[in-house]
Amino acid sequence: MSLNWSTAVFIGIISLGPITSAFLVLLVRYFKEKYKHDLYMAMGWFSILMWCVFWIFANLLLSEIIFIFCIYAVIPAAFLITFLVDHINRESVDPFKIFMVTAVSAVAIFATLEPNNVIKHMYPNGEQGLTYTGSILIGGSILFLLAGGMYIYYMAKIYYQAPKNLKSISSLSLLGSILVGFLSSVTTISSLIWIIPGLHMLVTTTGALLTAIAFTYEPRLAFILPFKVLRLTAIETKSGISIFSHIWNKLDTIDEHLLSGVLQSISLILNQALKKGNIREIQLEQATLILRRSEKFSVICVLITTKSSRSLRLALNSFARKFFTKFSQYFSNPHILNNFEAASDLIAEIFTFIPEYS
Repeated sequence: MSLNWSTAVFIGIISLGPITSAFLVLLVRYFKEKYKHDLYMAMGWFSILMWCVFWIFANLLLSEIIFIFCIYAVIPAAFLITFLVDHINRESVDPFKIFMVTAVSAVAIFATLEPNNVIKHMYPNGEQGLTYTGSILIGGSILFLLAGGMYIYYMAKIYYQAPKNLKSISSLSLLGSILVGFLSSVTTISSLIWIIPGLHMLVTTTGALLTAIAFTYEPRLAFILPFKVLRLTAIETKSGISIFSHIWNKLDTIDEHLLSGVLQSISLILNQALKKGNIREIQLEQATLILRRSEKFSVICVLITTKSSRSLRLALNSFARKFFTKFSQYFSNPHILNNFEAASDLIAEIFTFIPEYS
């Protein structure tokens, strides 16, 4: 059997470089830091990697069956992109998005069962290749546009809401999303792939690599949309003194002495009235206070944020536990604030994922 070593095949092989790099970089990052968004993105790019592999072998062998498997490879990528954008936006999955992706995926799968949905054609340069036709072309295109549109939208939101110190790197992720979700479709719709076969694949994989680089270099990008953390304060409740404070939002203005008094009063009243333990969270219209009180000492750690989340609660638990252990010897003298300055090292260790706003 003679192999069809065409331009489409060579561009497909070249495309394996950026998409494989994107997958491996994110996978290594996930095993190191355990960020879920890294896993979703890594597995999404792995699906695109399989899309490239199927494309290469389908065109190399001129196999219509293998070409259909390109559609099957894109479907998991669409779901994983949905999981990704919801995780970085709200840390939970939107059922409506899942319904939409499922419905379009079902249409695409049923379309693959139709006869004559893949045809051979001749490129202008005289090379042979494969292309979709009929409902499989429509279903596959809608699926790609749906996932790509969501990807661009949320990367644009990240860029718009990013603090100044993250604007440049967030622009890289936005550029990558535009390549994946828009320009790859433009190359198809404008018939550029008839002039340069496989160009859409190279554009898509390059965009995937750019976003992988952005999120690997600056993981704080994934935590811009779900919440905005204002500050963390440790308060010695008997004296009402704020013994340590770290501010992420420089525009935040809070009277810590007043805050200490209010928290102490609310905790005392509710504890005596309900006898159900200490307050864990206080929700306001535009902010949430997450509290962790020491069982042994009259010290409470308060994280003030626009929204609560599992990642913030876990981080505060870790900080409070280490803070209570490391600085317990100084709690009897809360007026000497210099004793608690080293708590900044705990902030740098535990809250590395939180963006700072000037």
